[in-house]
Parts: sequence; C-alpha cells; structure tokens
Amino acid sequence: MIRILQVIASMNAGGMESMIMNYYRKMDRNEIQFDFLLFTKQKVFYEDEILSLGGKIYKVTPRRENLIKNKQEVKQFFKQNHYDIAEFHQGITYFYPLKMAKKYNVQTRIIHNHGIDRNFLKKFKLYNEIYAKNRISNLATNYFTCSNEVNNQLFSKSVIKNKKIEIVENAIDVEKYKFNQFDKTKLREELKIDRDVLVYGHIGTFTYPKNHDFLIKIFKKIIEKQPNSVLLLIGEGPLKDCIQKQVKDENLLHQVKFLGVRKDVEKILSLMDCLLFPSLFEGIPLTLIEAQANGIPIIMSDRISKHTVVNDNCIQVSLENPDKWIDKSLKVVMQNQEETRMQKNEDMRKTNFDIDKAVEKLKNIYNSY
Repeated sequence: MIRILQVIASMNAGGMESMIMNYYRKMDRNEIQFDFLLFTKQKVFYEDEILSLGGKIYKVTPRRENLIKNKQEVKQFFKQNHYDIAEFHQGITYFYPLKMAKKYNVQTRIIHNHGIDRNFLKKFKLYNEIYAKNRISNLATNYFTCSNEVNNQLFSKSVIKNKKIEIVENAIDVEKYKFNQFDKTKLREELKIDRDVLVYGHIGTFTYPKNHDFLIKIFKKIIEKQPNSVLLLIGEGPLKDCIQKQVKDENLLHQVKFLGVRKDVEKILSLMDCLLFPSLFEGIPLTLIEAQANGIPIIMSDRISKHTVVNDNCIQVSLENPDKWIDKSLKVVMQNQEETRMQKNEDMRKTNFDIDKAVEKLKNIYNSY
C-alpha cells in the first residue's frame, strides 16, 4: 500500500476539500491510502469520515495564530514521519511545508493548483513572478492542475514549457447528483416553500470572490419581476453577517433563506430551479460540475474558467451586464424540465468529470511515481 500525504489548510466543507474526498472515497484503499497534514487544531468537517476510511490526520498550529510554532511543528512532523509522496494544495505565500518535505527526503512532492484569486495575484504580482513561482516549482517534483488555463498562476515558465503538468479534473460521483423529484418535493415541505414558488440558489462560502453582494442585488431585481421566488444561500464564511445585513436592508428577509453548511447538497440542487454563480474569480468550481450533473439551469460569471462549461445548461454572463443576468435568470428558470435535467446527468457520465474514470487516471499517475 502507498500512503500519500495530503497537505492542506483544513478539511472543512469547501470545494477543494470536497474534490479530495470524491477521489478518496473511490480510491482502492488497499492500494492507495490518504493521510492528511492540516493547519488547524480544530475538528474539521470531514474528520470522522477520513478516520473511518483508514486515513490518519495530523494537525499543526495555524501560521496566522503563531508562525514560529507553526514552523517548529511542521519541521518536526516531516522529521518524524516519512512519506514517499506528498501532495500540496498550494498557494503562493506559504510554502514552508514544501521546503521541509524536500529537506526531509519526501521523494515525490506534488504541487496541486486549484486556481488563485486574480485580485490576490495582482496584489502580489511582483513577488509571485520574480520569486514565488520559481521557488515553489523548484521545491516540487511533480505538478497537478485543475485546468491548463490557470497554470501560469503558480508554475514556472520552465515547468509549463516542458509540459510536466497533469490535469486532475474536479471530478464527482455523477450518479449521486442525478435530479430527484422526491428530494425536491420533500425539501419544499421541510423548508416550507410552496409548490408555485420558483427557487433560485447559490452554494459557496461567504467570502469576497463569491460576490454575494452582486447576487443579492440581482435577486432583488428578479423578485420585482417574479415575486413568487426565493433565494437559498448554502454555506458559511466570514462575510455572512454582512450579507445578512444587506438582505435585511433590502427588505428581503422573507425571500432569502440562509441554510448554512449542508450535507445534502445533491438534494438541494434538485430543489432549485436555477443556480446563480456570480464569482469574481474561480478555477473550476466543484459546485458547478455537480450542478451540471443535476441538470439545473445555471447562470455563471464570465470570470470563471470557460472549461467549467460541460453542458449547455450552464450559461456565462458578464458581471458588467447585470440586466442580462436578470433576463437570462428569468428565462431559464421557466425552461426547467425534469426530462432535460435527467438527460444532462447522462451527458455528464461521458466526460472526464465522472469520478469513476478520473480516479483510475489518478491512481495510475500515483503508481507511476
């Protein structure tokens, strides 16, 4: 058995973490097992499931809490625990664990690029271009990406030129996300949503890139034209209080429901009639792959990677044109049909986003190291 160390800030309910778990659940764990090095001391969302699947979890002090202690604990971890393969779900400002992995002879050190906020990259442009990309690329031995479109954010020119990069799709269990009329009916009853009410939704953490402020403004315009509508917001995050205040100020308390983190996202998608996704930046969001497998009509920002679009139920619209967001949303929500949604699930099975195909590819890559 190969034990592969996954190095990531936490394993809470986010897109990156969900993607890792999708692969982990489907991996032949008699052949390949995942362990986790996390930069948190708190219990994480996926902790119990990881342990039940045979994984080990190691935790160190977060650097924002105590940088000196963080470095001491990271160094001690790699000094005491030997792994042949470690996969770093990497950003540009913190690569000390990657440095320690090299120092203590982790032979295969994988950078996994999930895409980085463009505004963040702009802020740190000189630092990244002159130092970070080259340093990180030289510390690593192997390179994963969600899409070639974001390679130049994290990888050096020589890595890109030599085509050393493996695409690891943000794959999902397609069958799990098939539209289900029973789930739709049951959740309407649970959430007290009448049958004639149209359900818009968004799934994502309350952070700046998700652009909830724009979403609330768009939804207010929607209900002016389509009063029998509600908006479901799934997720938690540091900006939640601000968005709740915005909802109150806009007199939308009865039309917007904050549902927190849910473990039944596949059922929530079946409940929705339209998913709105106005992110300022994304690589390939796992939520949008799940939603396309469900067949739900999607209006998404044109700042999200075009490689996210797999089915024609996913429409990109410029954030500079809010009126078009409203018009498209009102149009697609009325075209929502069960038969169409079921067909989109069948279409998704033929793509590289099907986890059964993707996990075999990833297993072969690991075994080649």
